[in-house]
Amino acid sequence: MYEVTFELENITPLFMHGADQSTAEFRAASVKGVMRWWFRALAGNYFGDNISGLKKAECRIFGCAESEVRKSLVTVVASASSPPNGYIDKTSNSWKNAIAWSEYVDYFFFSMLDKKRESNKIKIKSKSSFFPPQSRFRVILRSPDRRALELAEASLLLAIHLGGFGLRARRGAGSLKISKVSGDCSFDDCNSYVVETPDELRDIIETILEFSEQALAGPGDELSRTPIEGYPKYPILHPEYAAVFVLDHERPKDWIGALDNFGRWYLGRKAGRKFVDGFRFKFADYNLSHDLNRGIGGSSSKEKRYYLGLPLIYANYKVTVEGVKGAPRNCPKESDRLIRRRASGYWLSLSQFGDTVSPVVTVFAYQLYPEYEGRFCFRKKIKGERDRIGLITLENPISHRAEDNEAVVNFYREKFIGDKGLAGYKVWPGRV
Repeated sequence: MYEVTFELENITPLFMHGADQSTAEFRAASVKGVMRWWFRALAGNYFGDNISGLKKAECRIFGCAESEVRKSLVTVVASASSPPNGYIDKTSNSWKNAIAWSEYVDYFFFSMLDKKRESNKIKIKSKSSFFPPQSRFRVILRSPDRRALELAEASLLLAIHLGGFGLRARRGAGSLKISKVSGDCSFDDCNSYVVETPDELRDIIETILEFSEQALAGPGDELSRTPIEGYPKYPILHPEYAAVFVLDHERPKDWIGALDNFGRWYLGRKAGRKFVDGFRFKFADYNLSHDLNRGIGGSSSKEKRYYLGLPLIYANYKVTVEGVKGAPRNCPKESDRLIRRRASGYWLSLSQFGDTVSPVVTVFAYQLYPEYEGRFCFRKKIKGERDRIGLITLENPISHRAEDNEAVVNFYREKFIGDKGLAGYKVWPGRV
C-alpha cells in the first residue's frame, strides 16, 4: 500500500458543508470531487475527444456508480484540526458601508453572505459558519496501485496550486497552501510540492504534465490516445487552450488585498452599488438589459458576459439568462435542452509566495455548448405574474452571423490569454 500525507492551511475562507448546511465541514467526498475535476483537465491531454475513454480512466482511479459500479483505487481521507468558527455578523448604517471583507471580496463571495435591511440598519451575516484563514487540514491518499496514486497526487496538487475547495472556489474562496508533504511522493522530492515562487509553480505544473503522461497509459492501457479535433469540449490543461497567470504587479501580505488586486482589473471601480470599467463589464450591453426588462426578445453584438458563466442574473434580479444546447427557436418548448448552469472558463486562486499573497488565474478556452449558435433563453420574473420566457441572439458584427463555439474559444484566447487580457506574469506555458 502506498500513502502520501498532505498538511494544508487555507489562505482564504473555506465554505464547505455536509448534510448540515449551517455548519462547515472538511469532507473527503468534496475533496475527491475537486480532484476528479482536475483529473479530467489533466487527462484531457491524453484522451482529447475520447470522452468515453476519459470517463473509464476516471472510474478506475476514483470509482464510479453508473452503469458499472467500481470501487476507487485511491482512498481519500480528509480531516480538519481547526474548528469552523468563522462567522460574519455586522451592522451598518448604510448600504455603502455594508461590507463584510471588502467591496471586491464581498462581490466574489456574494452567495455566502446575507445582506438585508432591518429597521434603519443594514445587517450583514454569513449564511453559515466557515473555516477562517490559517485553519489547518490534512488529506491522506492511499492506493495499492502506484500509477493510480501518481494521478491522484497530480490531481490534488493542481487543485491546491491552481484551484480551490468548497463553495465560491472559482472566485478565490477555499484557496489552500501546502505546509508539509510526507510519504511515498511520486514527483521528485516531497519538498518540491511546496511552492514558494511563480517559477516553482511553473516547474510543478510541467513536472505533473510530464509524469502524468506516462501514468495515464496505465489506467488507459486499452484506451486509445485521441487528439483534439476543432476545439476542446471540456476544460483541458493544454498549452494551446489554457494558461496560468500570476498577478504580481502588487504583492500584498494579506489575502483580502490580493483579491482586491484582481477585483480592480476584473470588476473596475465602484459607481453607486455597481462596478464599472472592469474587464467583465467591458462586455456588458446595458441597453439589452433594459430592453429585456421591458419586453421579450433582443439581440446584441456587445454582450459577452454569458461566456464568463451562466446563469447570468441581472442586477435588478428580474431577468435571468440561461443556456440552451443547440440552436433554440422556441425556449418554452425546448426546456429539456435548457442548461441551468455553465461554469466559468477560469479559476481564481491565491498562492502565498514567501510572505506575500498573489492571485493565480487559470484560464481554459473550450466550447460553450455542443452545437452552440449564439442564442440564449432568458426568464423574466415579475412579482405576481408567470415567468415570461424569450430568446437573446448574440450577433457577430464582423461576419453578421450568429456567434458560435469558435467565437467563445477565441474570446478566452484573445480577451483573457492574449496581449489584451490579463496584465500579469504568464507562468505557464512559458513566459511572455
